[in-house]
Amino acid sequence: MIEKFILDTNVFRFLFTMYYEESSPEIFKGFRKLLSEGNIISVKEVKEELKVQNIDECEELLNQEKKIFEIPTAEEIVTVRDIFSKPIYKNSVKEKTIREGRHFADPFLVAKGSCVENSVVVTTEKPDSNPGKIPNVCEKYGVKHLSFQDFMKVLRQIGDECE
Repeated sequence: MIEKFILDTNVFRFLFTMYYEESSPEIFKGFRKLLSEGNIISVKEVKEELKVQNIDECEELLNQEKKIFEIPTAEEIVTVRDIFSKPIYKNSVKEKTIREGRHFADPFLVAKGSCVENSVVVTTEKPDSNPGKIPNVCEKYGVKHLSFQDFMKVLRQIGDECE
């Protein structure tokens, strides 16, 4: 059973900009339930990416829920280092991201997923021919991943059970 959902930046962005609590209350009930139980986590780099994107709807979450954006452990850093040691993944980071010193959460999400038991990485990215996409890297490292659409189904189901 999946206990921890590790969320990518795009999941927060899509959830808070494409869904409204008034029209999808069960999704937000499910989200708040998982959040209150400590079953929604992410990485510090996601928080930094969200800050830069300046999404008003995420502002409250960023201020309230600092504990969900975890600093990488030593074990996770080893995995991140391993990911970046492979040219196929290192080359997937846009040069502009490196040059401008921007945060890049993807390898940290995969590393978190490889180190946290009963977890799944949630992203809007889809597996494709780009080996650097989160689902592809997850597959390579044996990390479970879930699409945004499937995560919305999980939230809806949990929210419905809260009734």
